[in-house]
Amino acid sequence: MQKELEKPSGITPEIQTYIDGLVQNISQQYEARIAAMWEQFRLAQAKKYLPQSEKFPAQGCLFNEAETLVDTGPSDDEPEVETVTYTRKRGRKPINPDLPREVIEYDLADDEKTCPCC
Repeated sequence: MQKELEKPSGITPEIQTYIDGLVQNISQQYEARIAAMWEQFRLAQAKKYLPQSEKFPAQGCLFNEAETLVDTGPSDDEPEVETVTYTRKRGRKPINPDLPREVIEYDLADDEKTCPCC
C-alpha cells in the first residue's frame, strides 16, 4: 500500500516528469533487489532442506555423444530377450558334518537357580 504524497506547488511539468522517472527507476531497482533476495532465500532453503544428491534434472543428457555417433544396431522390429542361465547362491554354506562336535553343558546349583527377589 503506497501513500500518495501531496505535490508541492510551483513544480514545472518537466521537473515532475523527471521526478516521476526517478521514482519509477528506484522502485524498479528495489523490486529487482527484493526478487534477487527471495531467489537467494529459496535456494538456501532448498539447499538446506531438500534431499542431497549428486543428481540434477539435466543429468540424463550429459553423455549422449556416443549414442549419437554410433549407428543403430539390430533392428527395432523384434526386441532381444535375455535369459538367465545362472542361479544365485543364497545364505551361508552349512558347516561340514564331518567335523567333530563337542557339547558343553553348564549347570547351576539348585539354590542358584531361583531368583532371591522372587
